[in-house]
Amino acid sequence: MNLIKTIARPQRFEVWTEGYCTTGQNSRAQYHGEFEATSFAEACADYARSTGEPKYFDKDNLTYFGCRFYDNELQARKSFG
Repeated sequence: MNLIKTIARPQRFEVWTEGYCTTGQNSRAQYHGEFEATSFAEACADYARSTGEPKYFDKDNLTYFGCRFYDNELQARKSFG
């Protein structure tokens, strides 16, 4: 039996978070850089680890501090600029 493990090739993903507006504070969308990973979710996790505060990363909902991740500027700026 020939068991060959398929490994996805890493690619570069732009990582953005949407802006927010809550209880008197707000922020526009933010660009966090490009991360090489085998999936966008992995790229988001890599970003979260790079912040020193990975506990605020929600891998199930792809959010950081409650702000959604996007792989492009247009979608990230859609809600709060």
